[in-house]
Amino acid sequence: MSAEMDEIWALFVDDGAQAMDAMETALLELDRLSGDPAGQGAHIAALFRAVHTFKGNARVLGLGTVESRAHLAEDLIGLLRDDGVPLDAEIHALLLETGDRLRDMLDQTAATHADVDPAATEDLVTRLRDKIARCAPDAAKPEMTETGLPAAASSSAQSATAPHPAAPPAEEASAEEAAPVPSVVAATTTSARLADDPAYRRIFDDMVAEALTRLHGSDDPAIAARVTADLIHAAGQLGLDDWSAMLAAHGPALADRQSLIAAITAMQDAPASLPTADAAPDLAPGFLSRLQDPLAIIARIGIDLSTGEPADPARLAAAASQVQAAAATEGYVRVAAAAAALPEAQDAATYRRRELRLYEELAAVEDVLNEAPAQEGVSPATLLANWCADHIFDTLDELDRTLERLRRGEDPNDGQRDLERLVRLVHHACRHYGLDMASQLAMSLLDLFGRGHAHGQAPDAILMRIARGFIDTLELVFDALR
Repeated sequence: MSAEMDEIWALFVDDGAQAMDAMETALLELDRLSGDPAGQGAHIAALFRAVHTFKGNARVLGLGTVESRAHLAEDLIGLLRDDGVPLDAEIHALLLETGDRLRDMLDQTAATHADVDPAATEDLVTRLRDKIARCAPDAAKPEMTETGLPAAASSSAQSATAPHPAAPPAEEASAEEAAPVPSVVAATTTSARLADDPAYRRIFDDMVAEALTRLHGSDDPAIAARVTADLIHAAGQLGLDDWSAMLAAHGPALADRQSLIAAITAMQDAPASLPTADAAPDLAPGFLSRLQDPLAIIARIGIDLSTGEPADPARLAAAASQVQAAAATEGYVRVAAAAAALPEAQDAATYRRRELRLYEELAAVEDVLNEAPAQEGVSPATLLANWCADHIFDTLDELDRTLERLRRGEDPNDGQRDLERLVRLVHHACRHYGLDMASQLAMSLLDLFGRGHAHGQAPDAILMRIARGFIDTLELVFDALR
């Protein structure tokens, strides 16, 4: 076994022991506070972090059985943390038993450097799954992808269920170190609504028009229920409280289809609450203003493709042609080339990459324009940040795989280029949520990797560990921000 693998196993054992100690401490504190649910929140969070760290460490070493048992415990703790499920005696006993089993697995794998026999814990797995099923909410909320709007939650769900390389052992954070996470979440609630971005508002308006078409074309109560649920979810994501309240009021009376149609039509005709500056009516539309409609179409097609819906080639070609023509008129050659490449995309993944490239090129143009983007009616920098936030879990997964390639010394030049691209996407996603410190840390890491690459040096173990610990932390933060 190489010296590097010996170091990784030693880190796994050390970090695993710390994680199990943290898990046990949190469970003891939760038992002490059994009569004080309000005081349990910090200890539930510490419990989740301990198991999450242990799970990730097991995953990177390919310990599938150990990882799967920790994952089930994490799912059960997630119900306590995220869904308000009370910590009853059964859950507490199950988690205590799981902690003991995980500690035993840690000792076994430390001695054998191999996974454990799954048969020994099949009974525990059955009981964990049964408790999770009994505690899970009766009805899952509709996925954002079902409503046609982009959502980080959708990316997260895909990230959680798809196999992907995990971050290696990361230092266990203390409760004091992790405390800023809730405040970050609270701070983001005051950020601008997605509805304040004209492109997203136009996507919602398209959804409303489609909903009315469906309601006029059928008197099936199930369709009315589905339309209402989709619009309520989309309005909530966009921050359109007036729409949410109106639609929720019609929820119990879905049989009254005409009343629902009338209410949606009235809201549709009401002035949109967009805080964009009024432009002087006698001014000719600027470059960005001319792109408002085609960019909304391009964004909507990207969403449709990501949910398996076919694109309308004629509509896409027309929108891309509008962007290309406007860019060519202004001499923005790179923007025109990016727009021209969009209709040639043969699948959703290719379209997503080319859509991103278009936003990046437009954001670069925005940086040098004299006009204020708000006055122009659309901000490519905002579209870029929104896109990066929507796809952050895919980005973190790819970044993790890229770090693994760099660690193994595979294609260092290509790996460095991929690293630079992905870290910049993380930077934009952090900017979307107002995570300024995380955004700066991402670029600082990129600088450290770049300096070593410029001198022909492979990233050392410490830098790789810092980077993967950063990814693990971001996954937790973005998951909390869903």
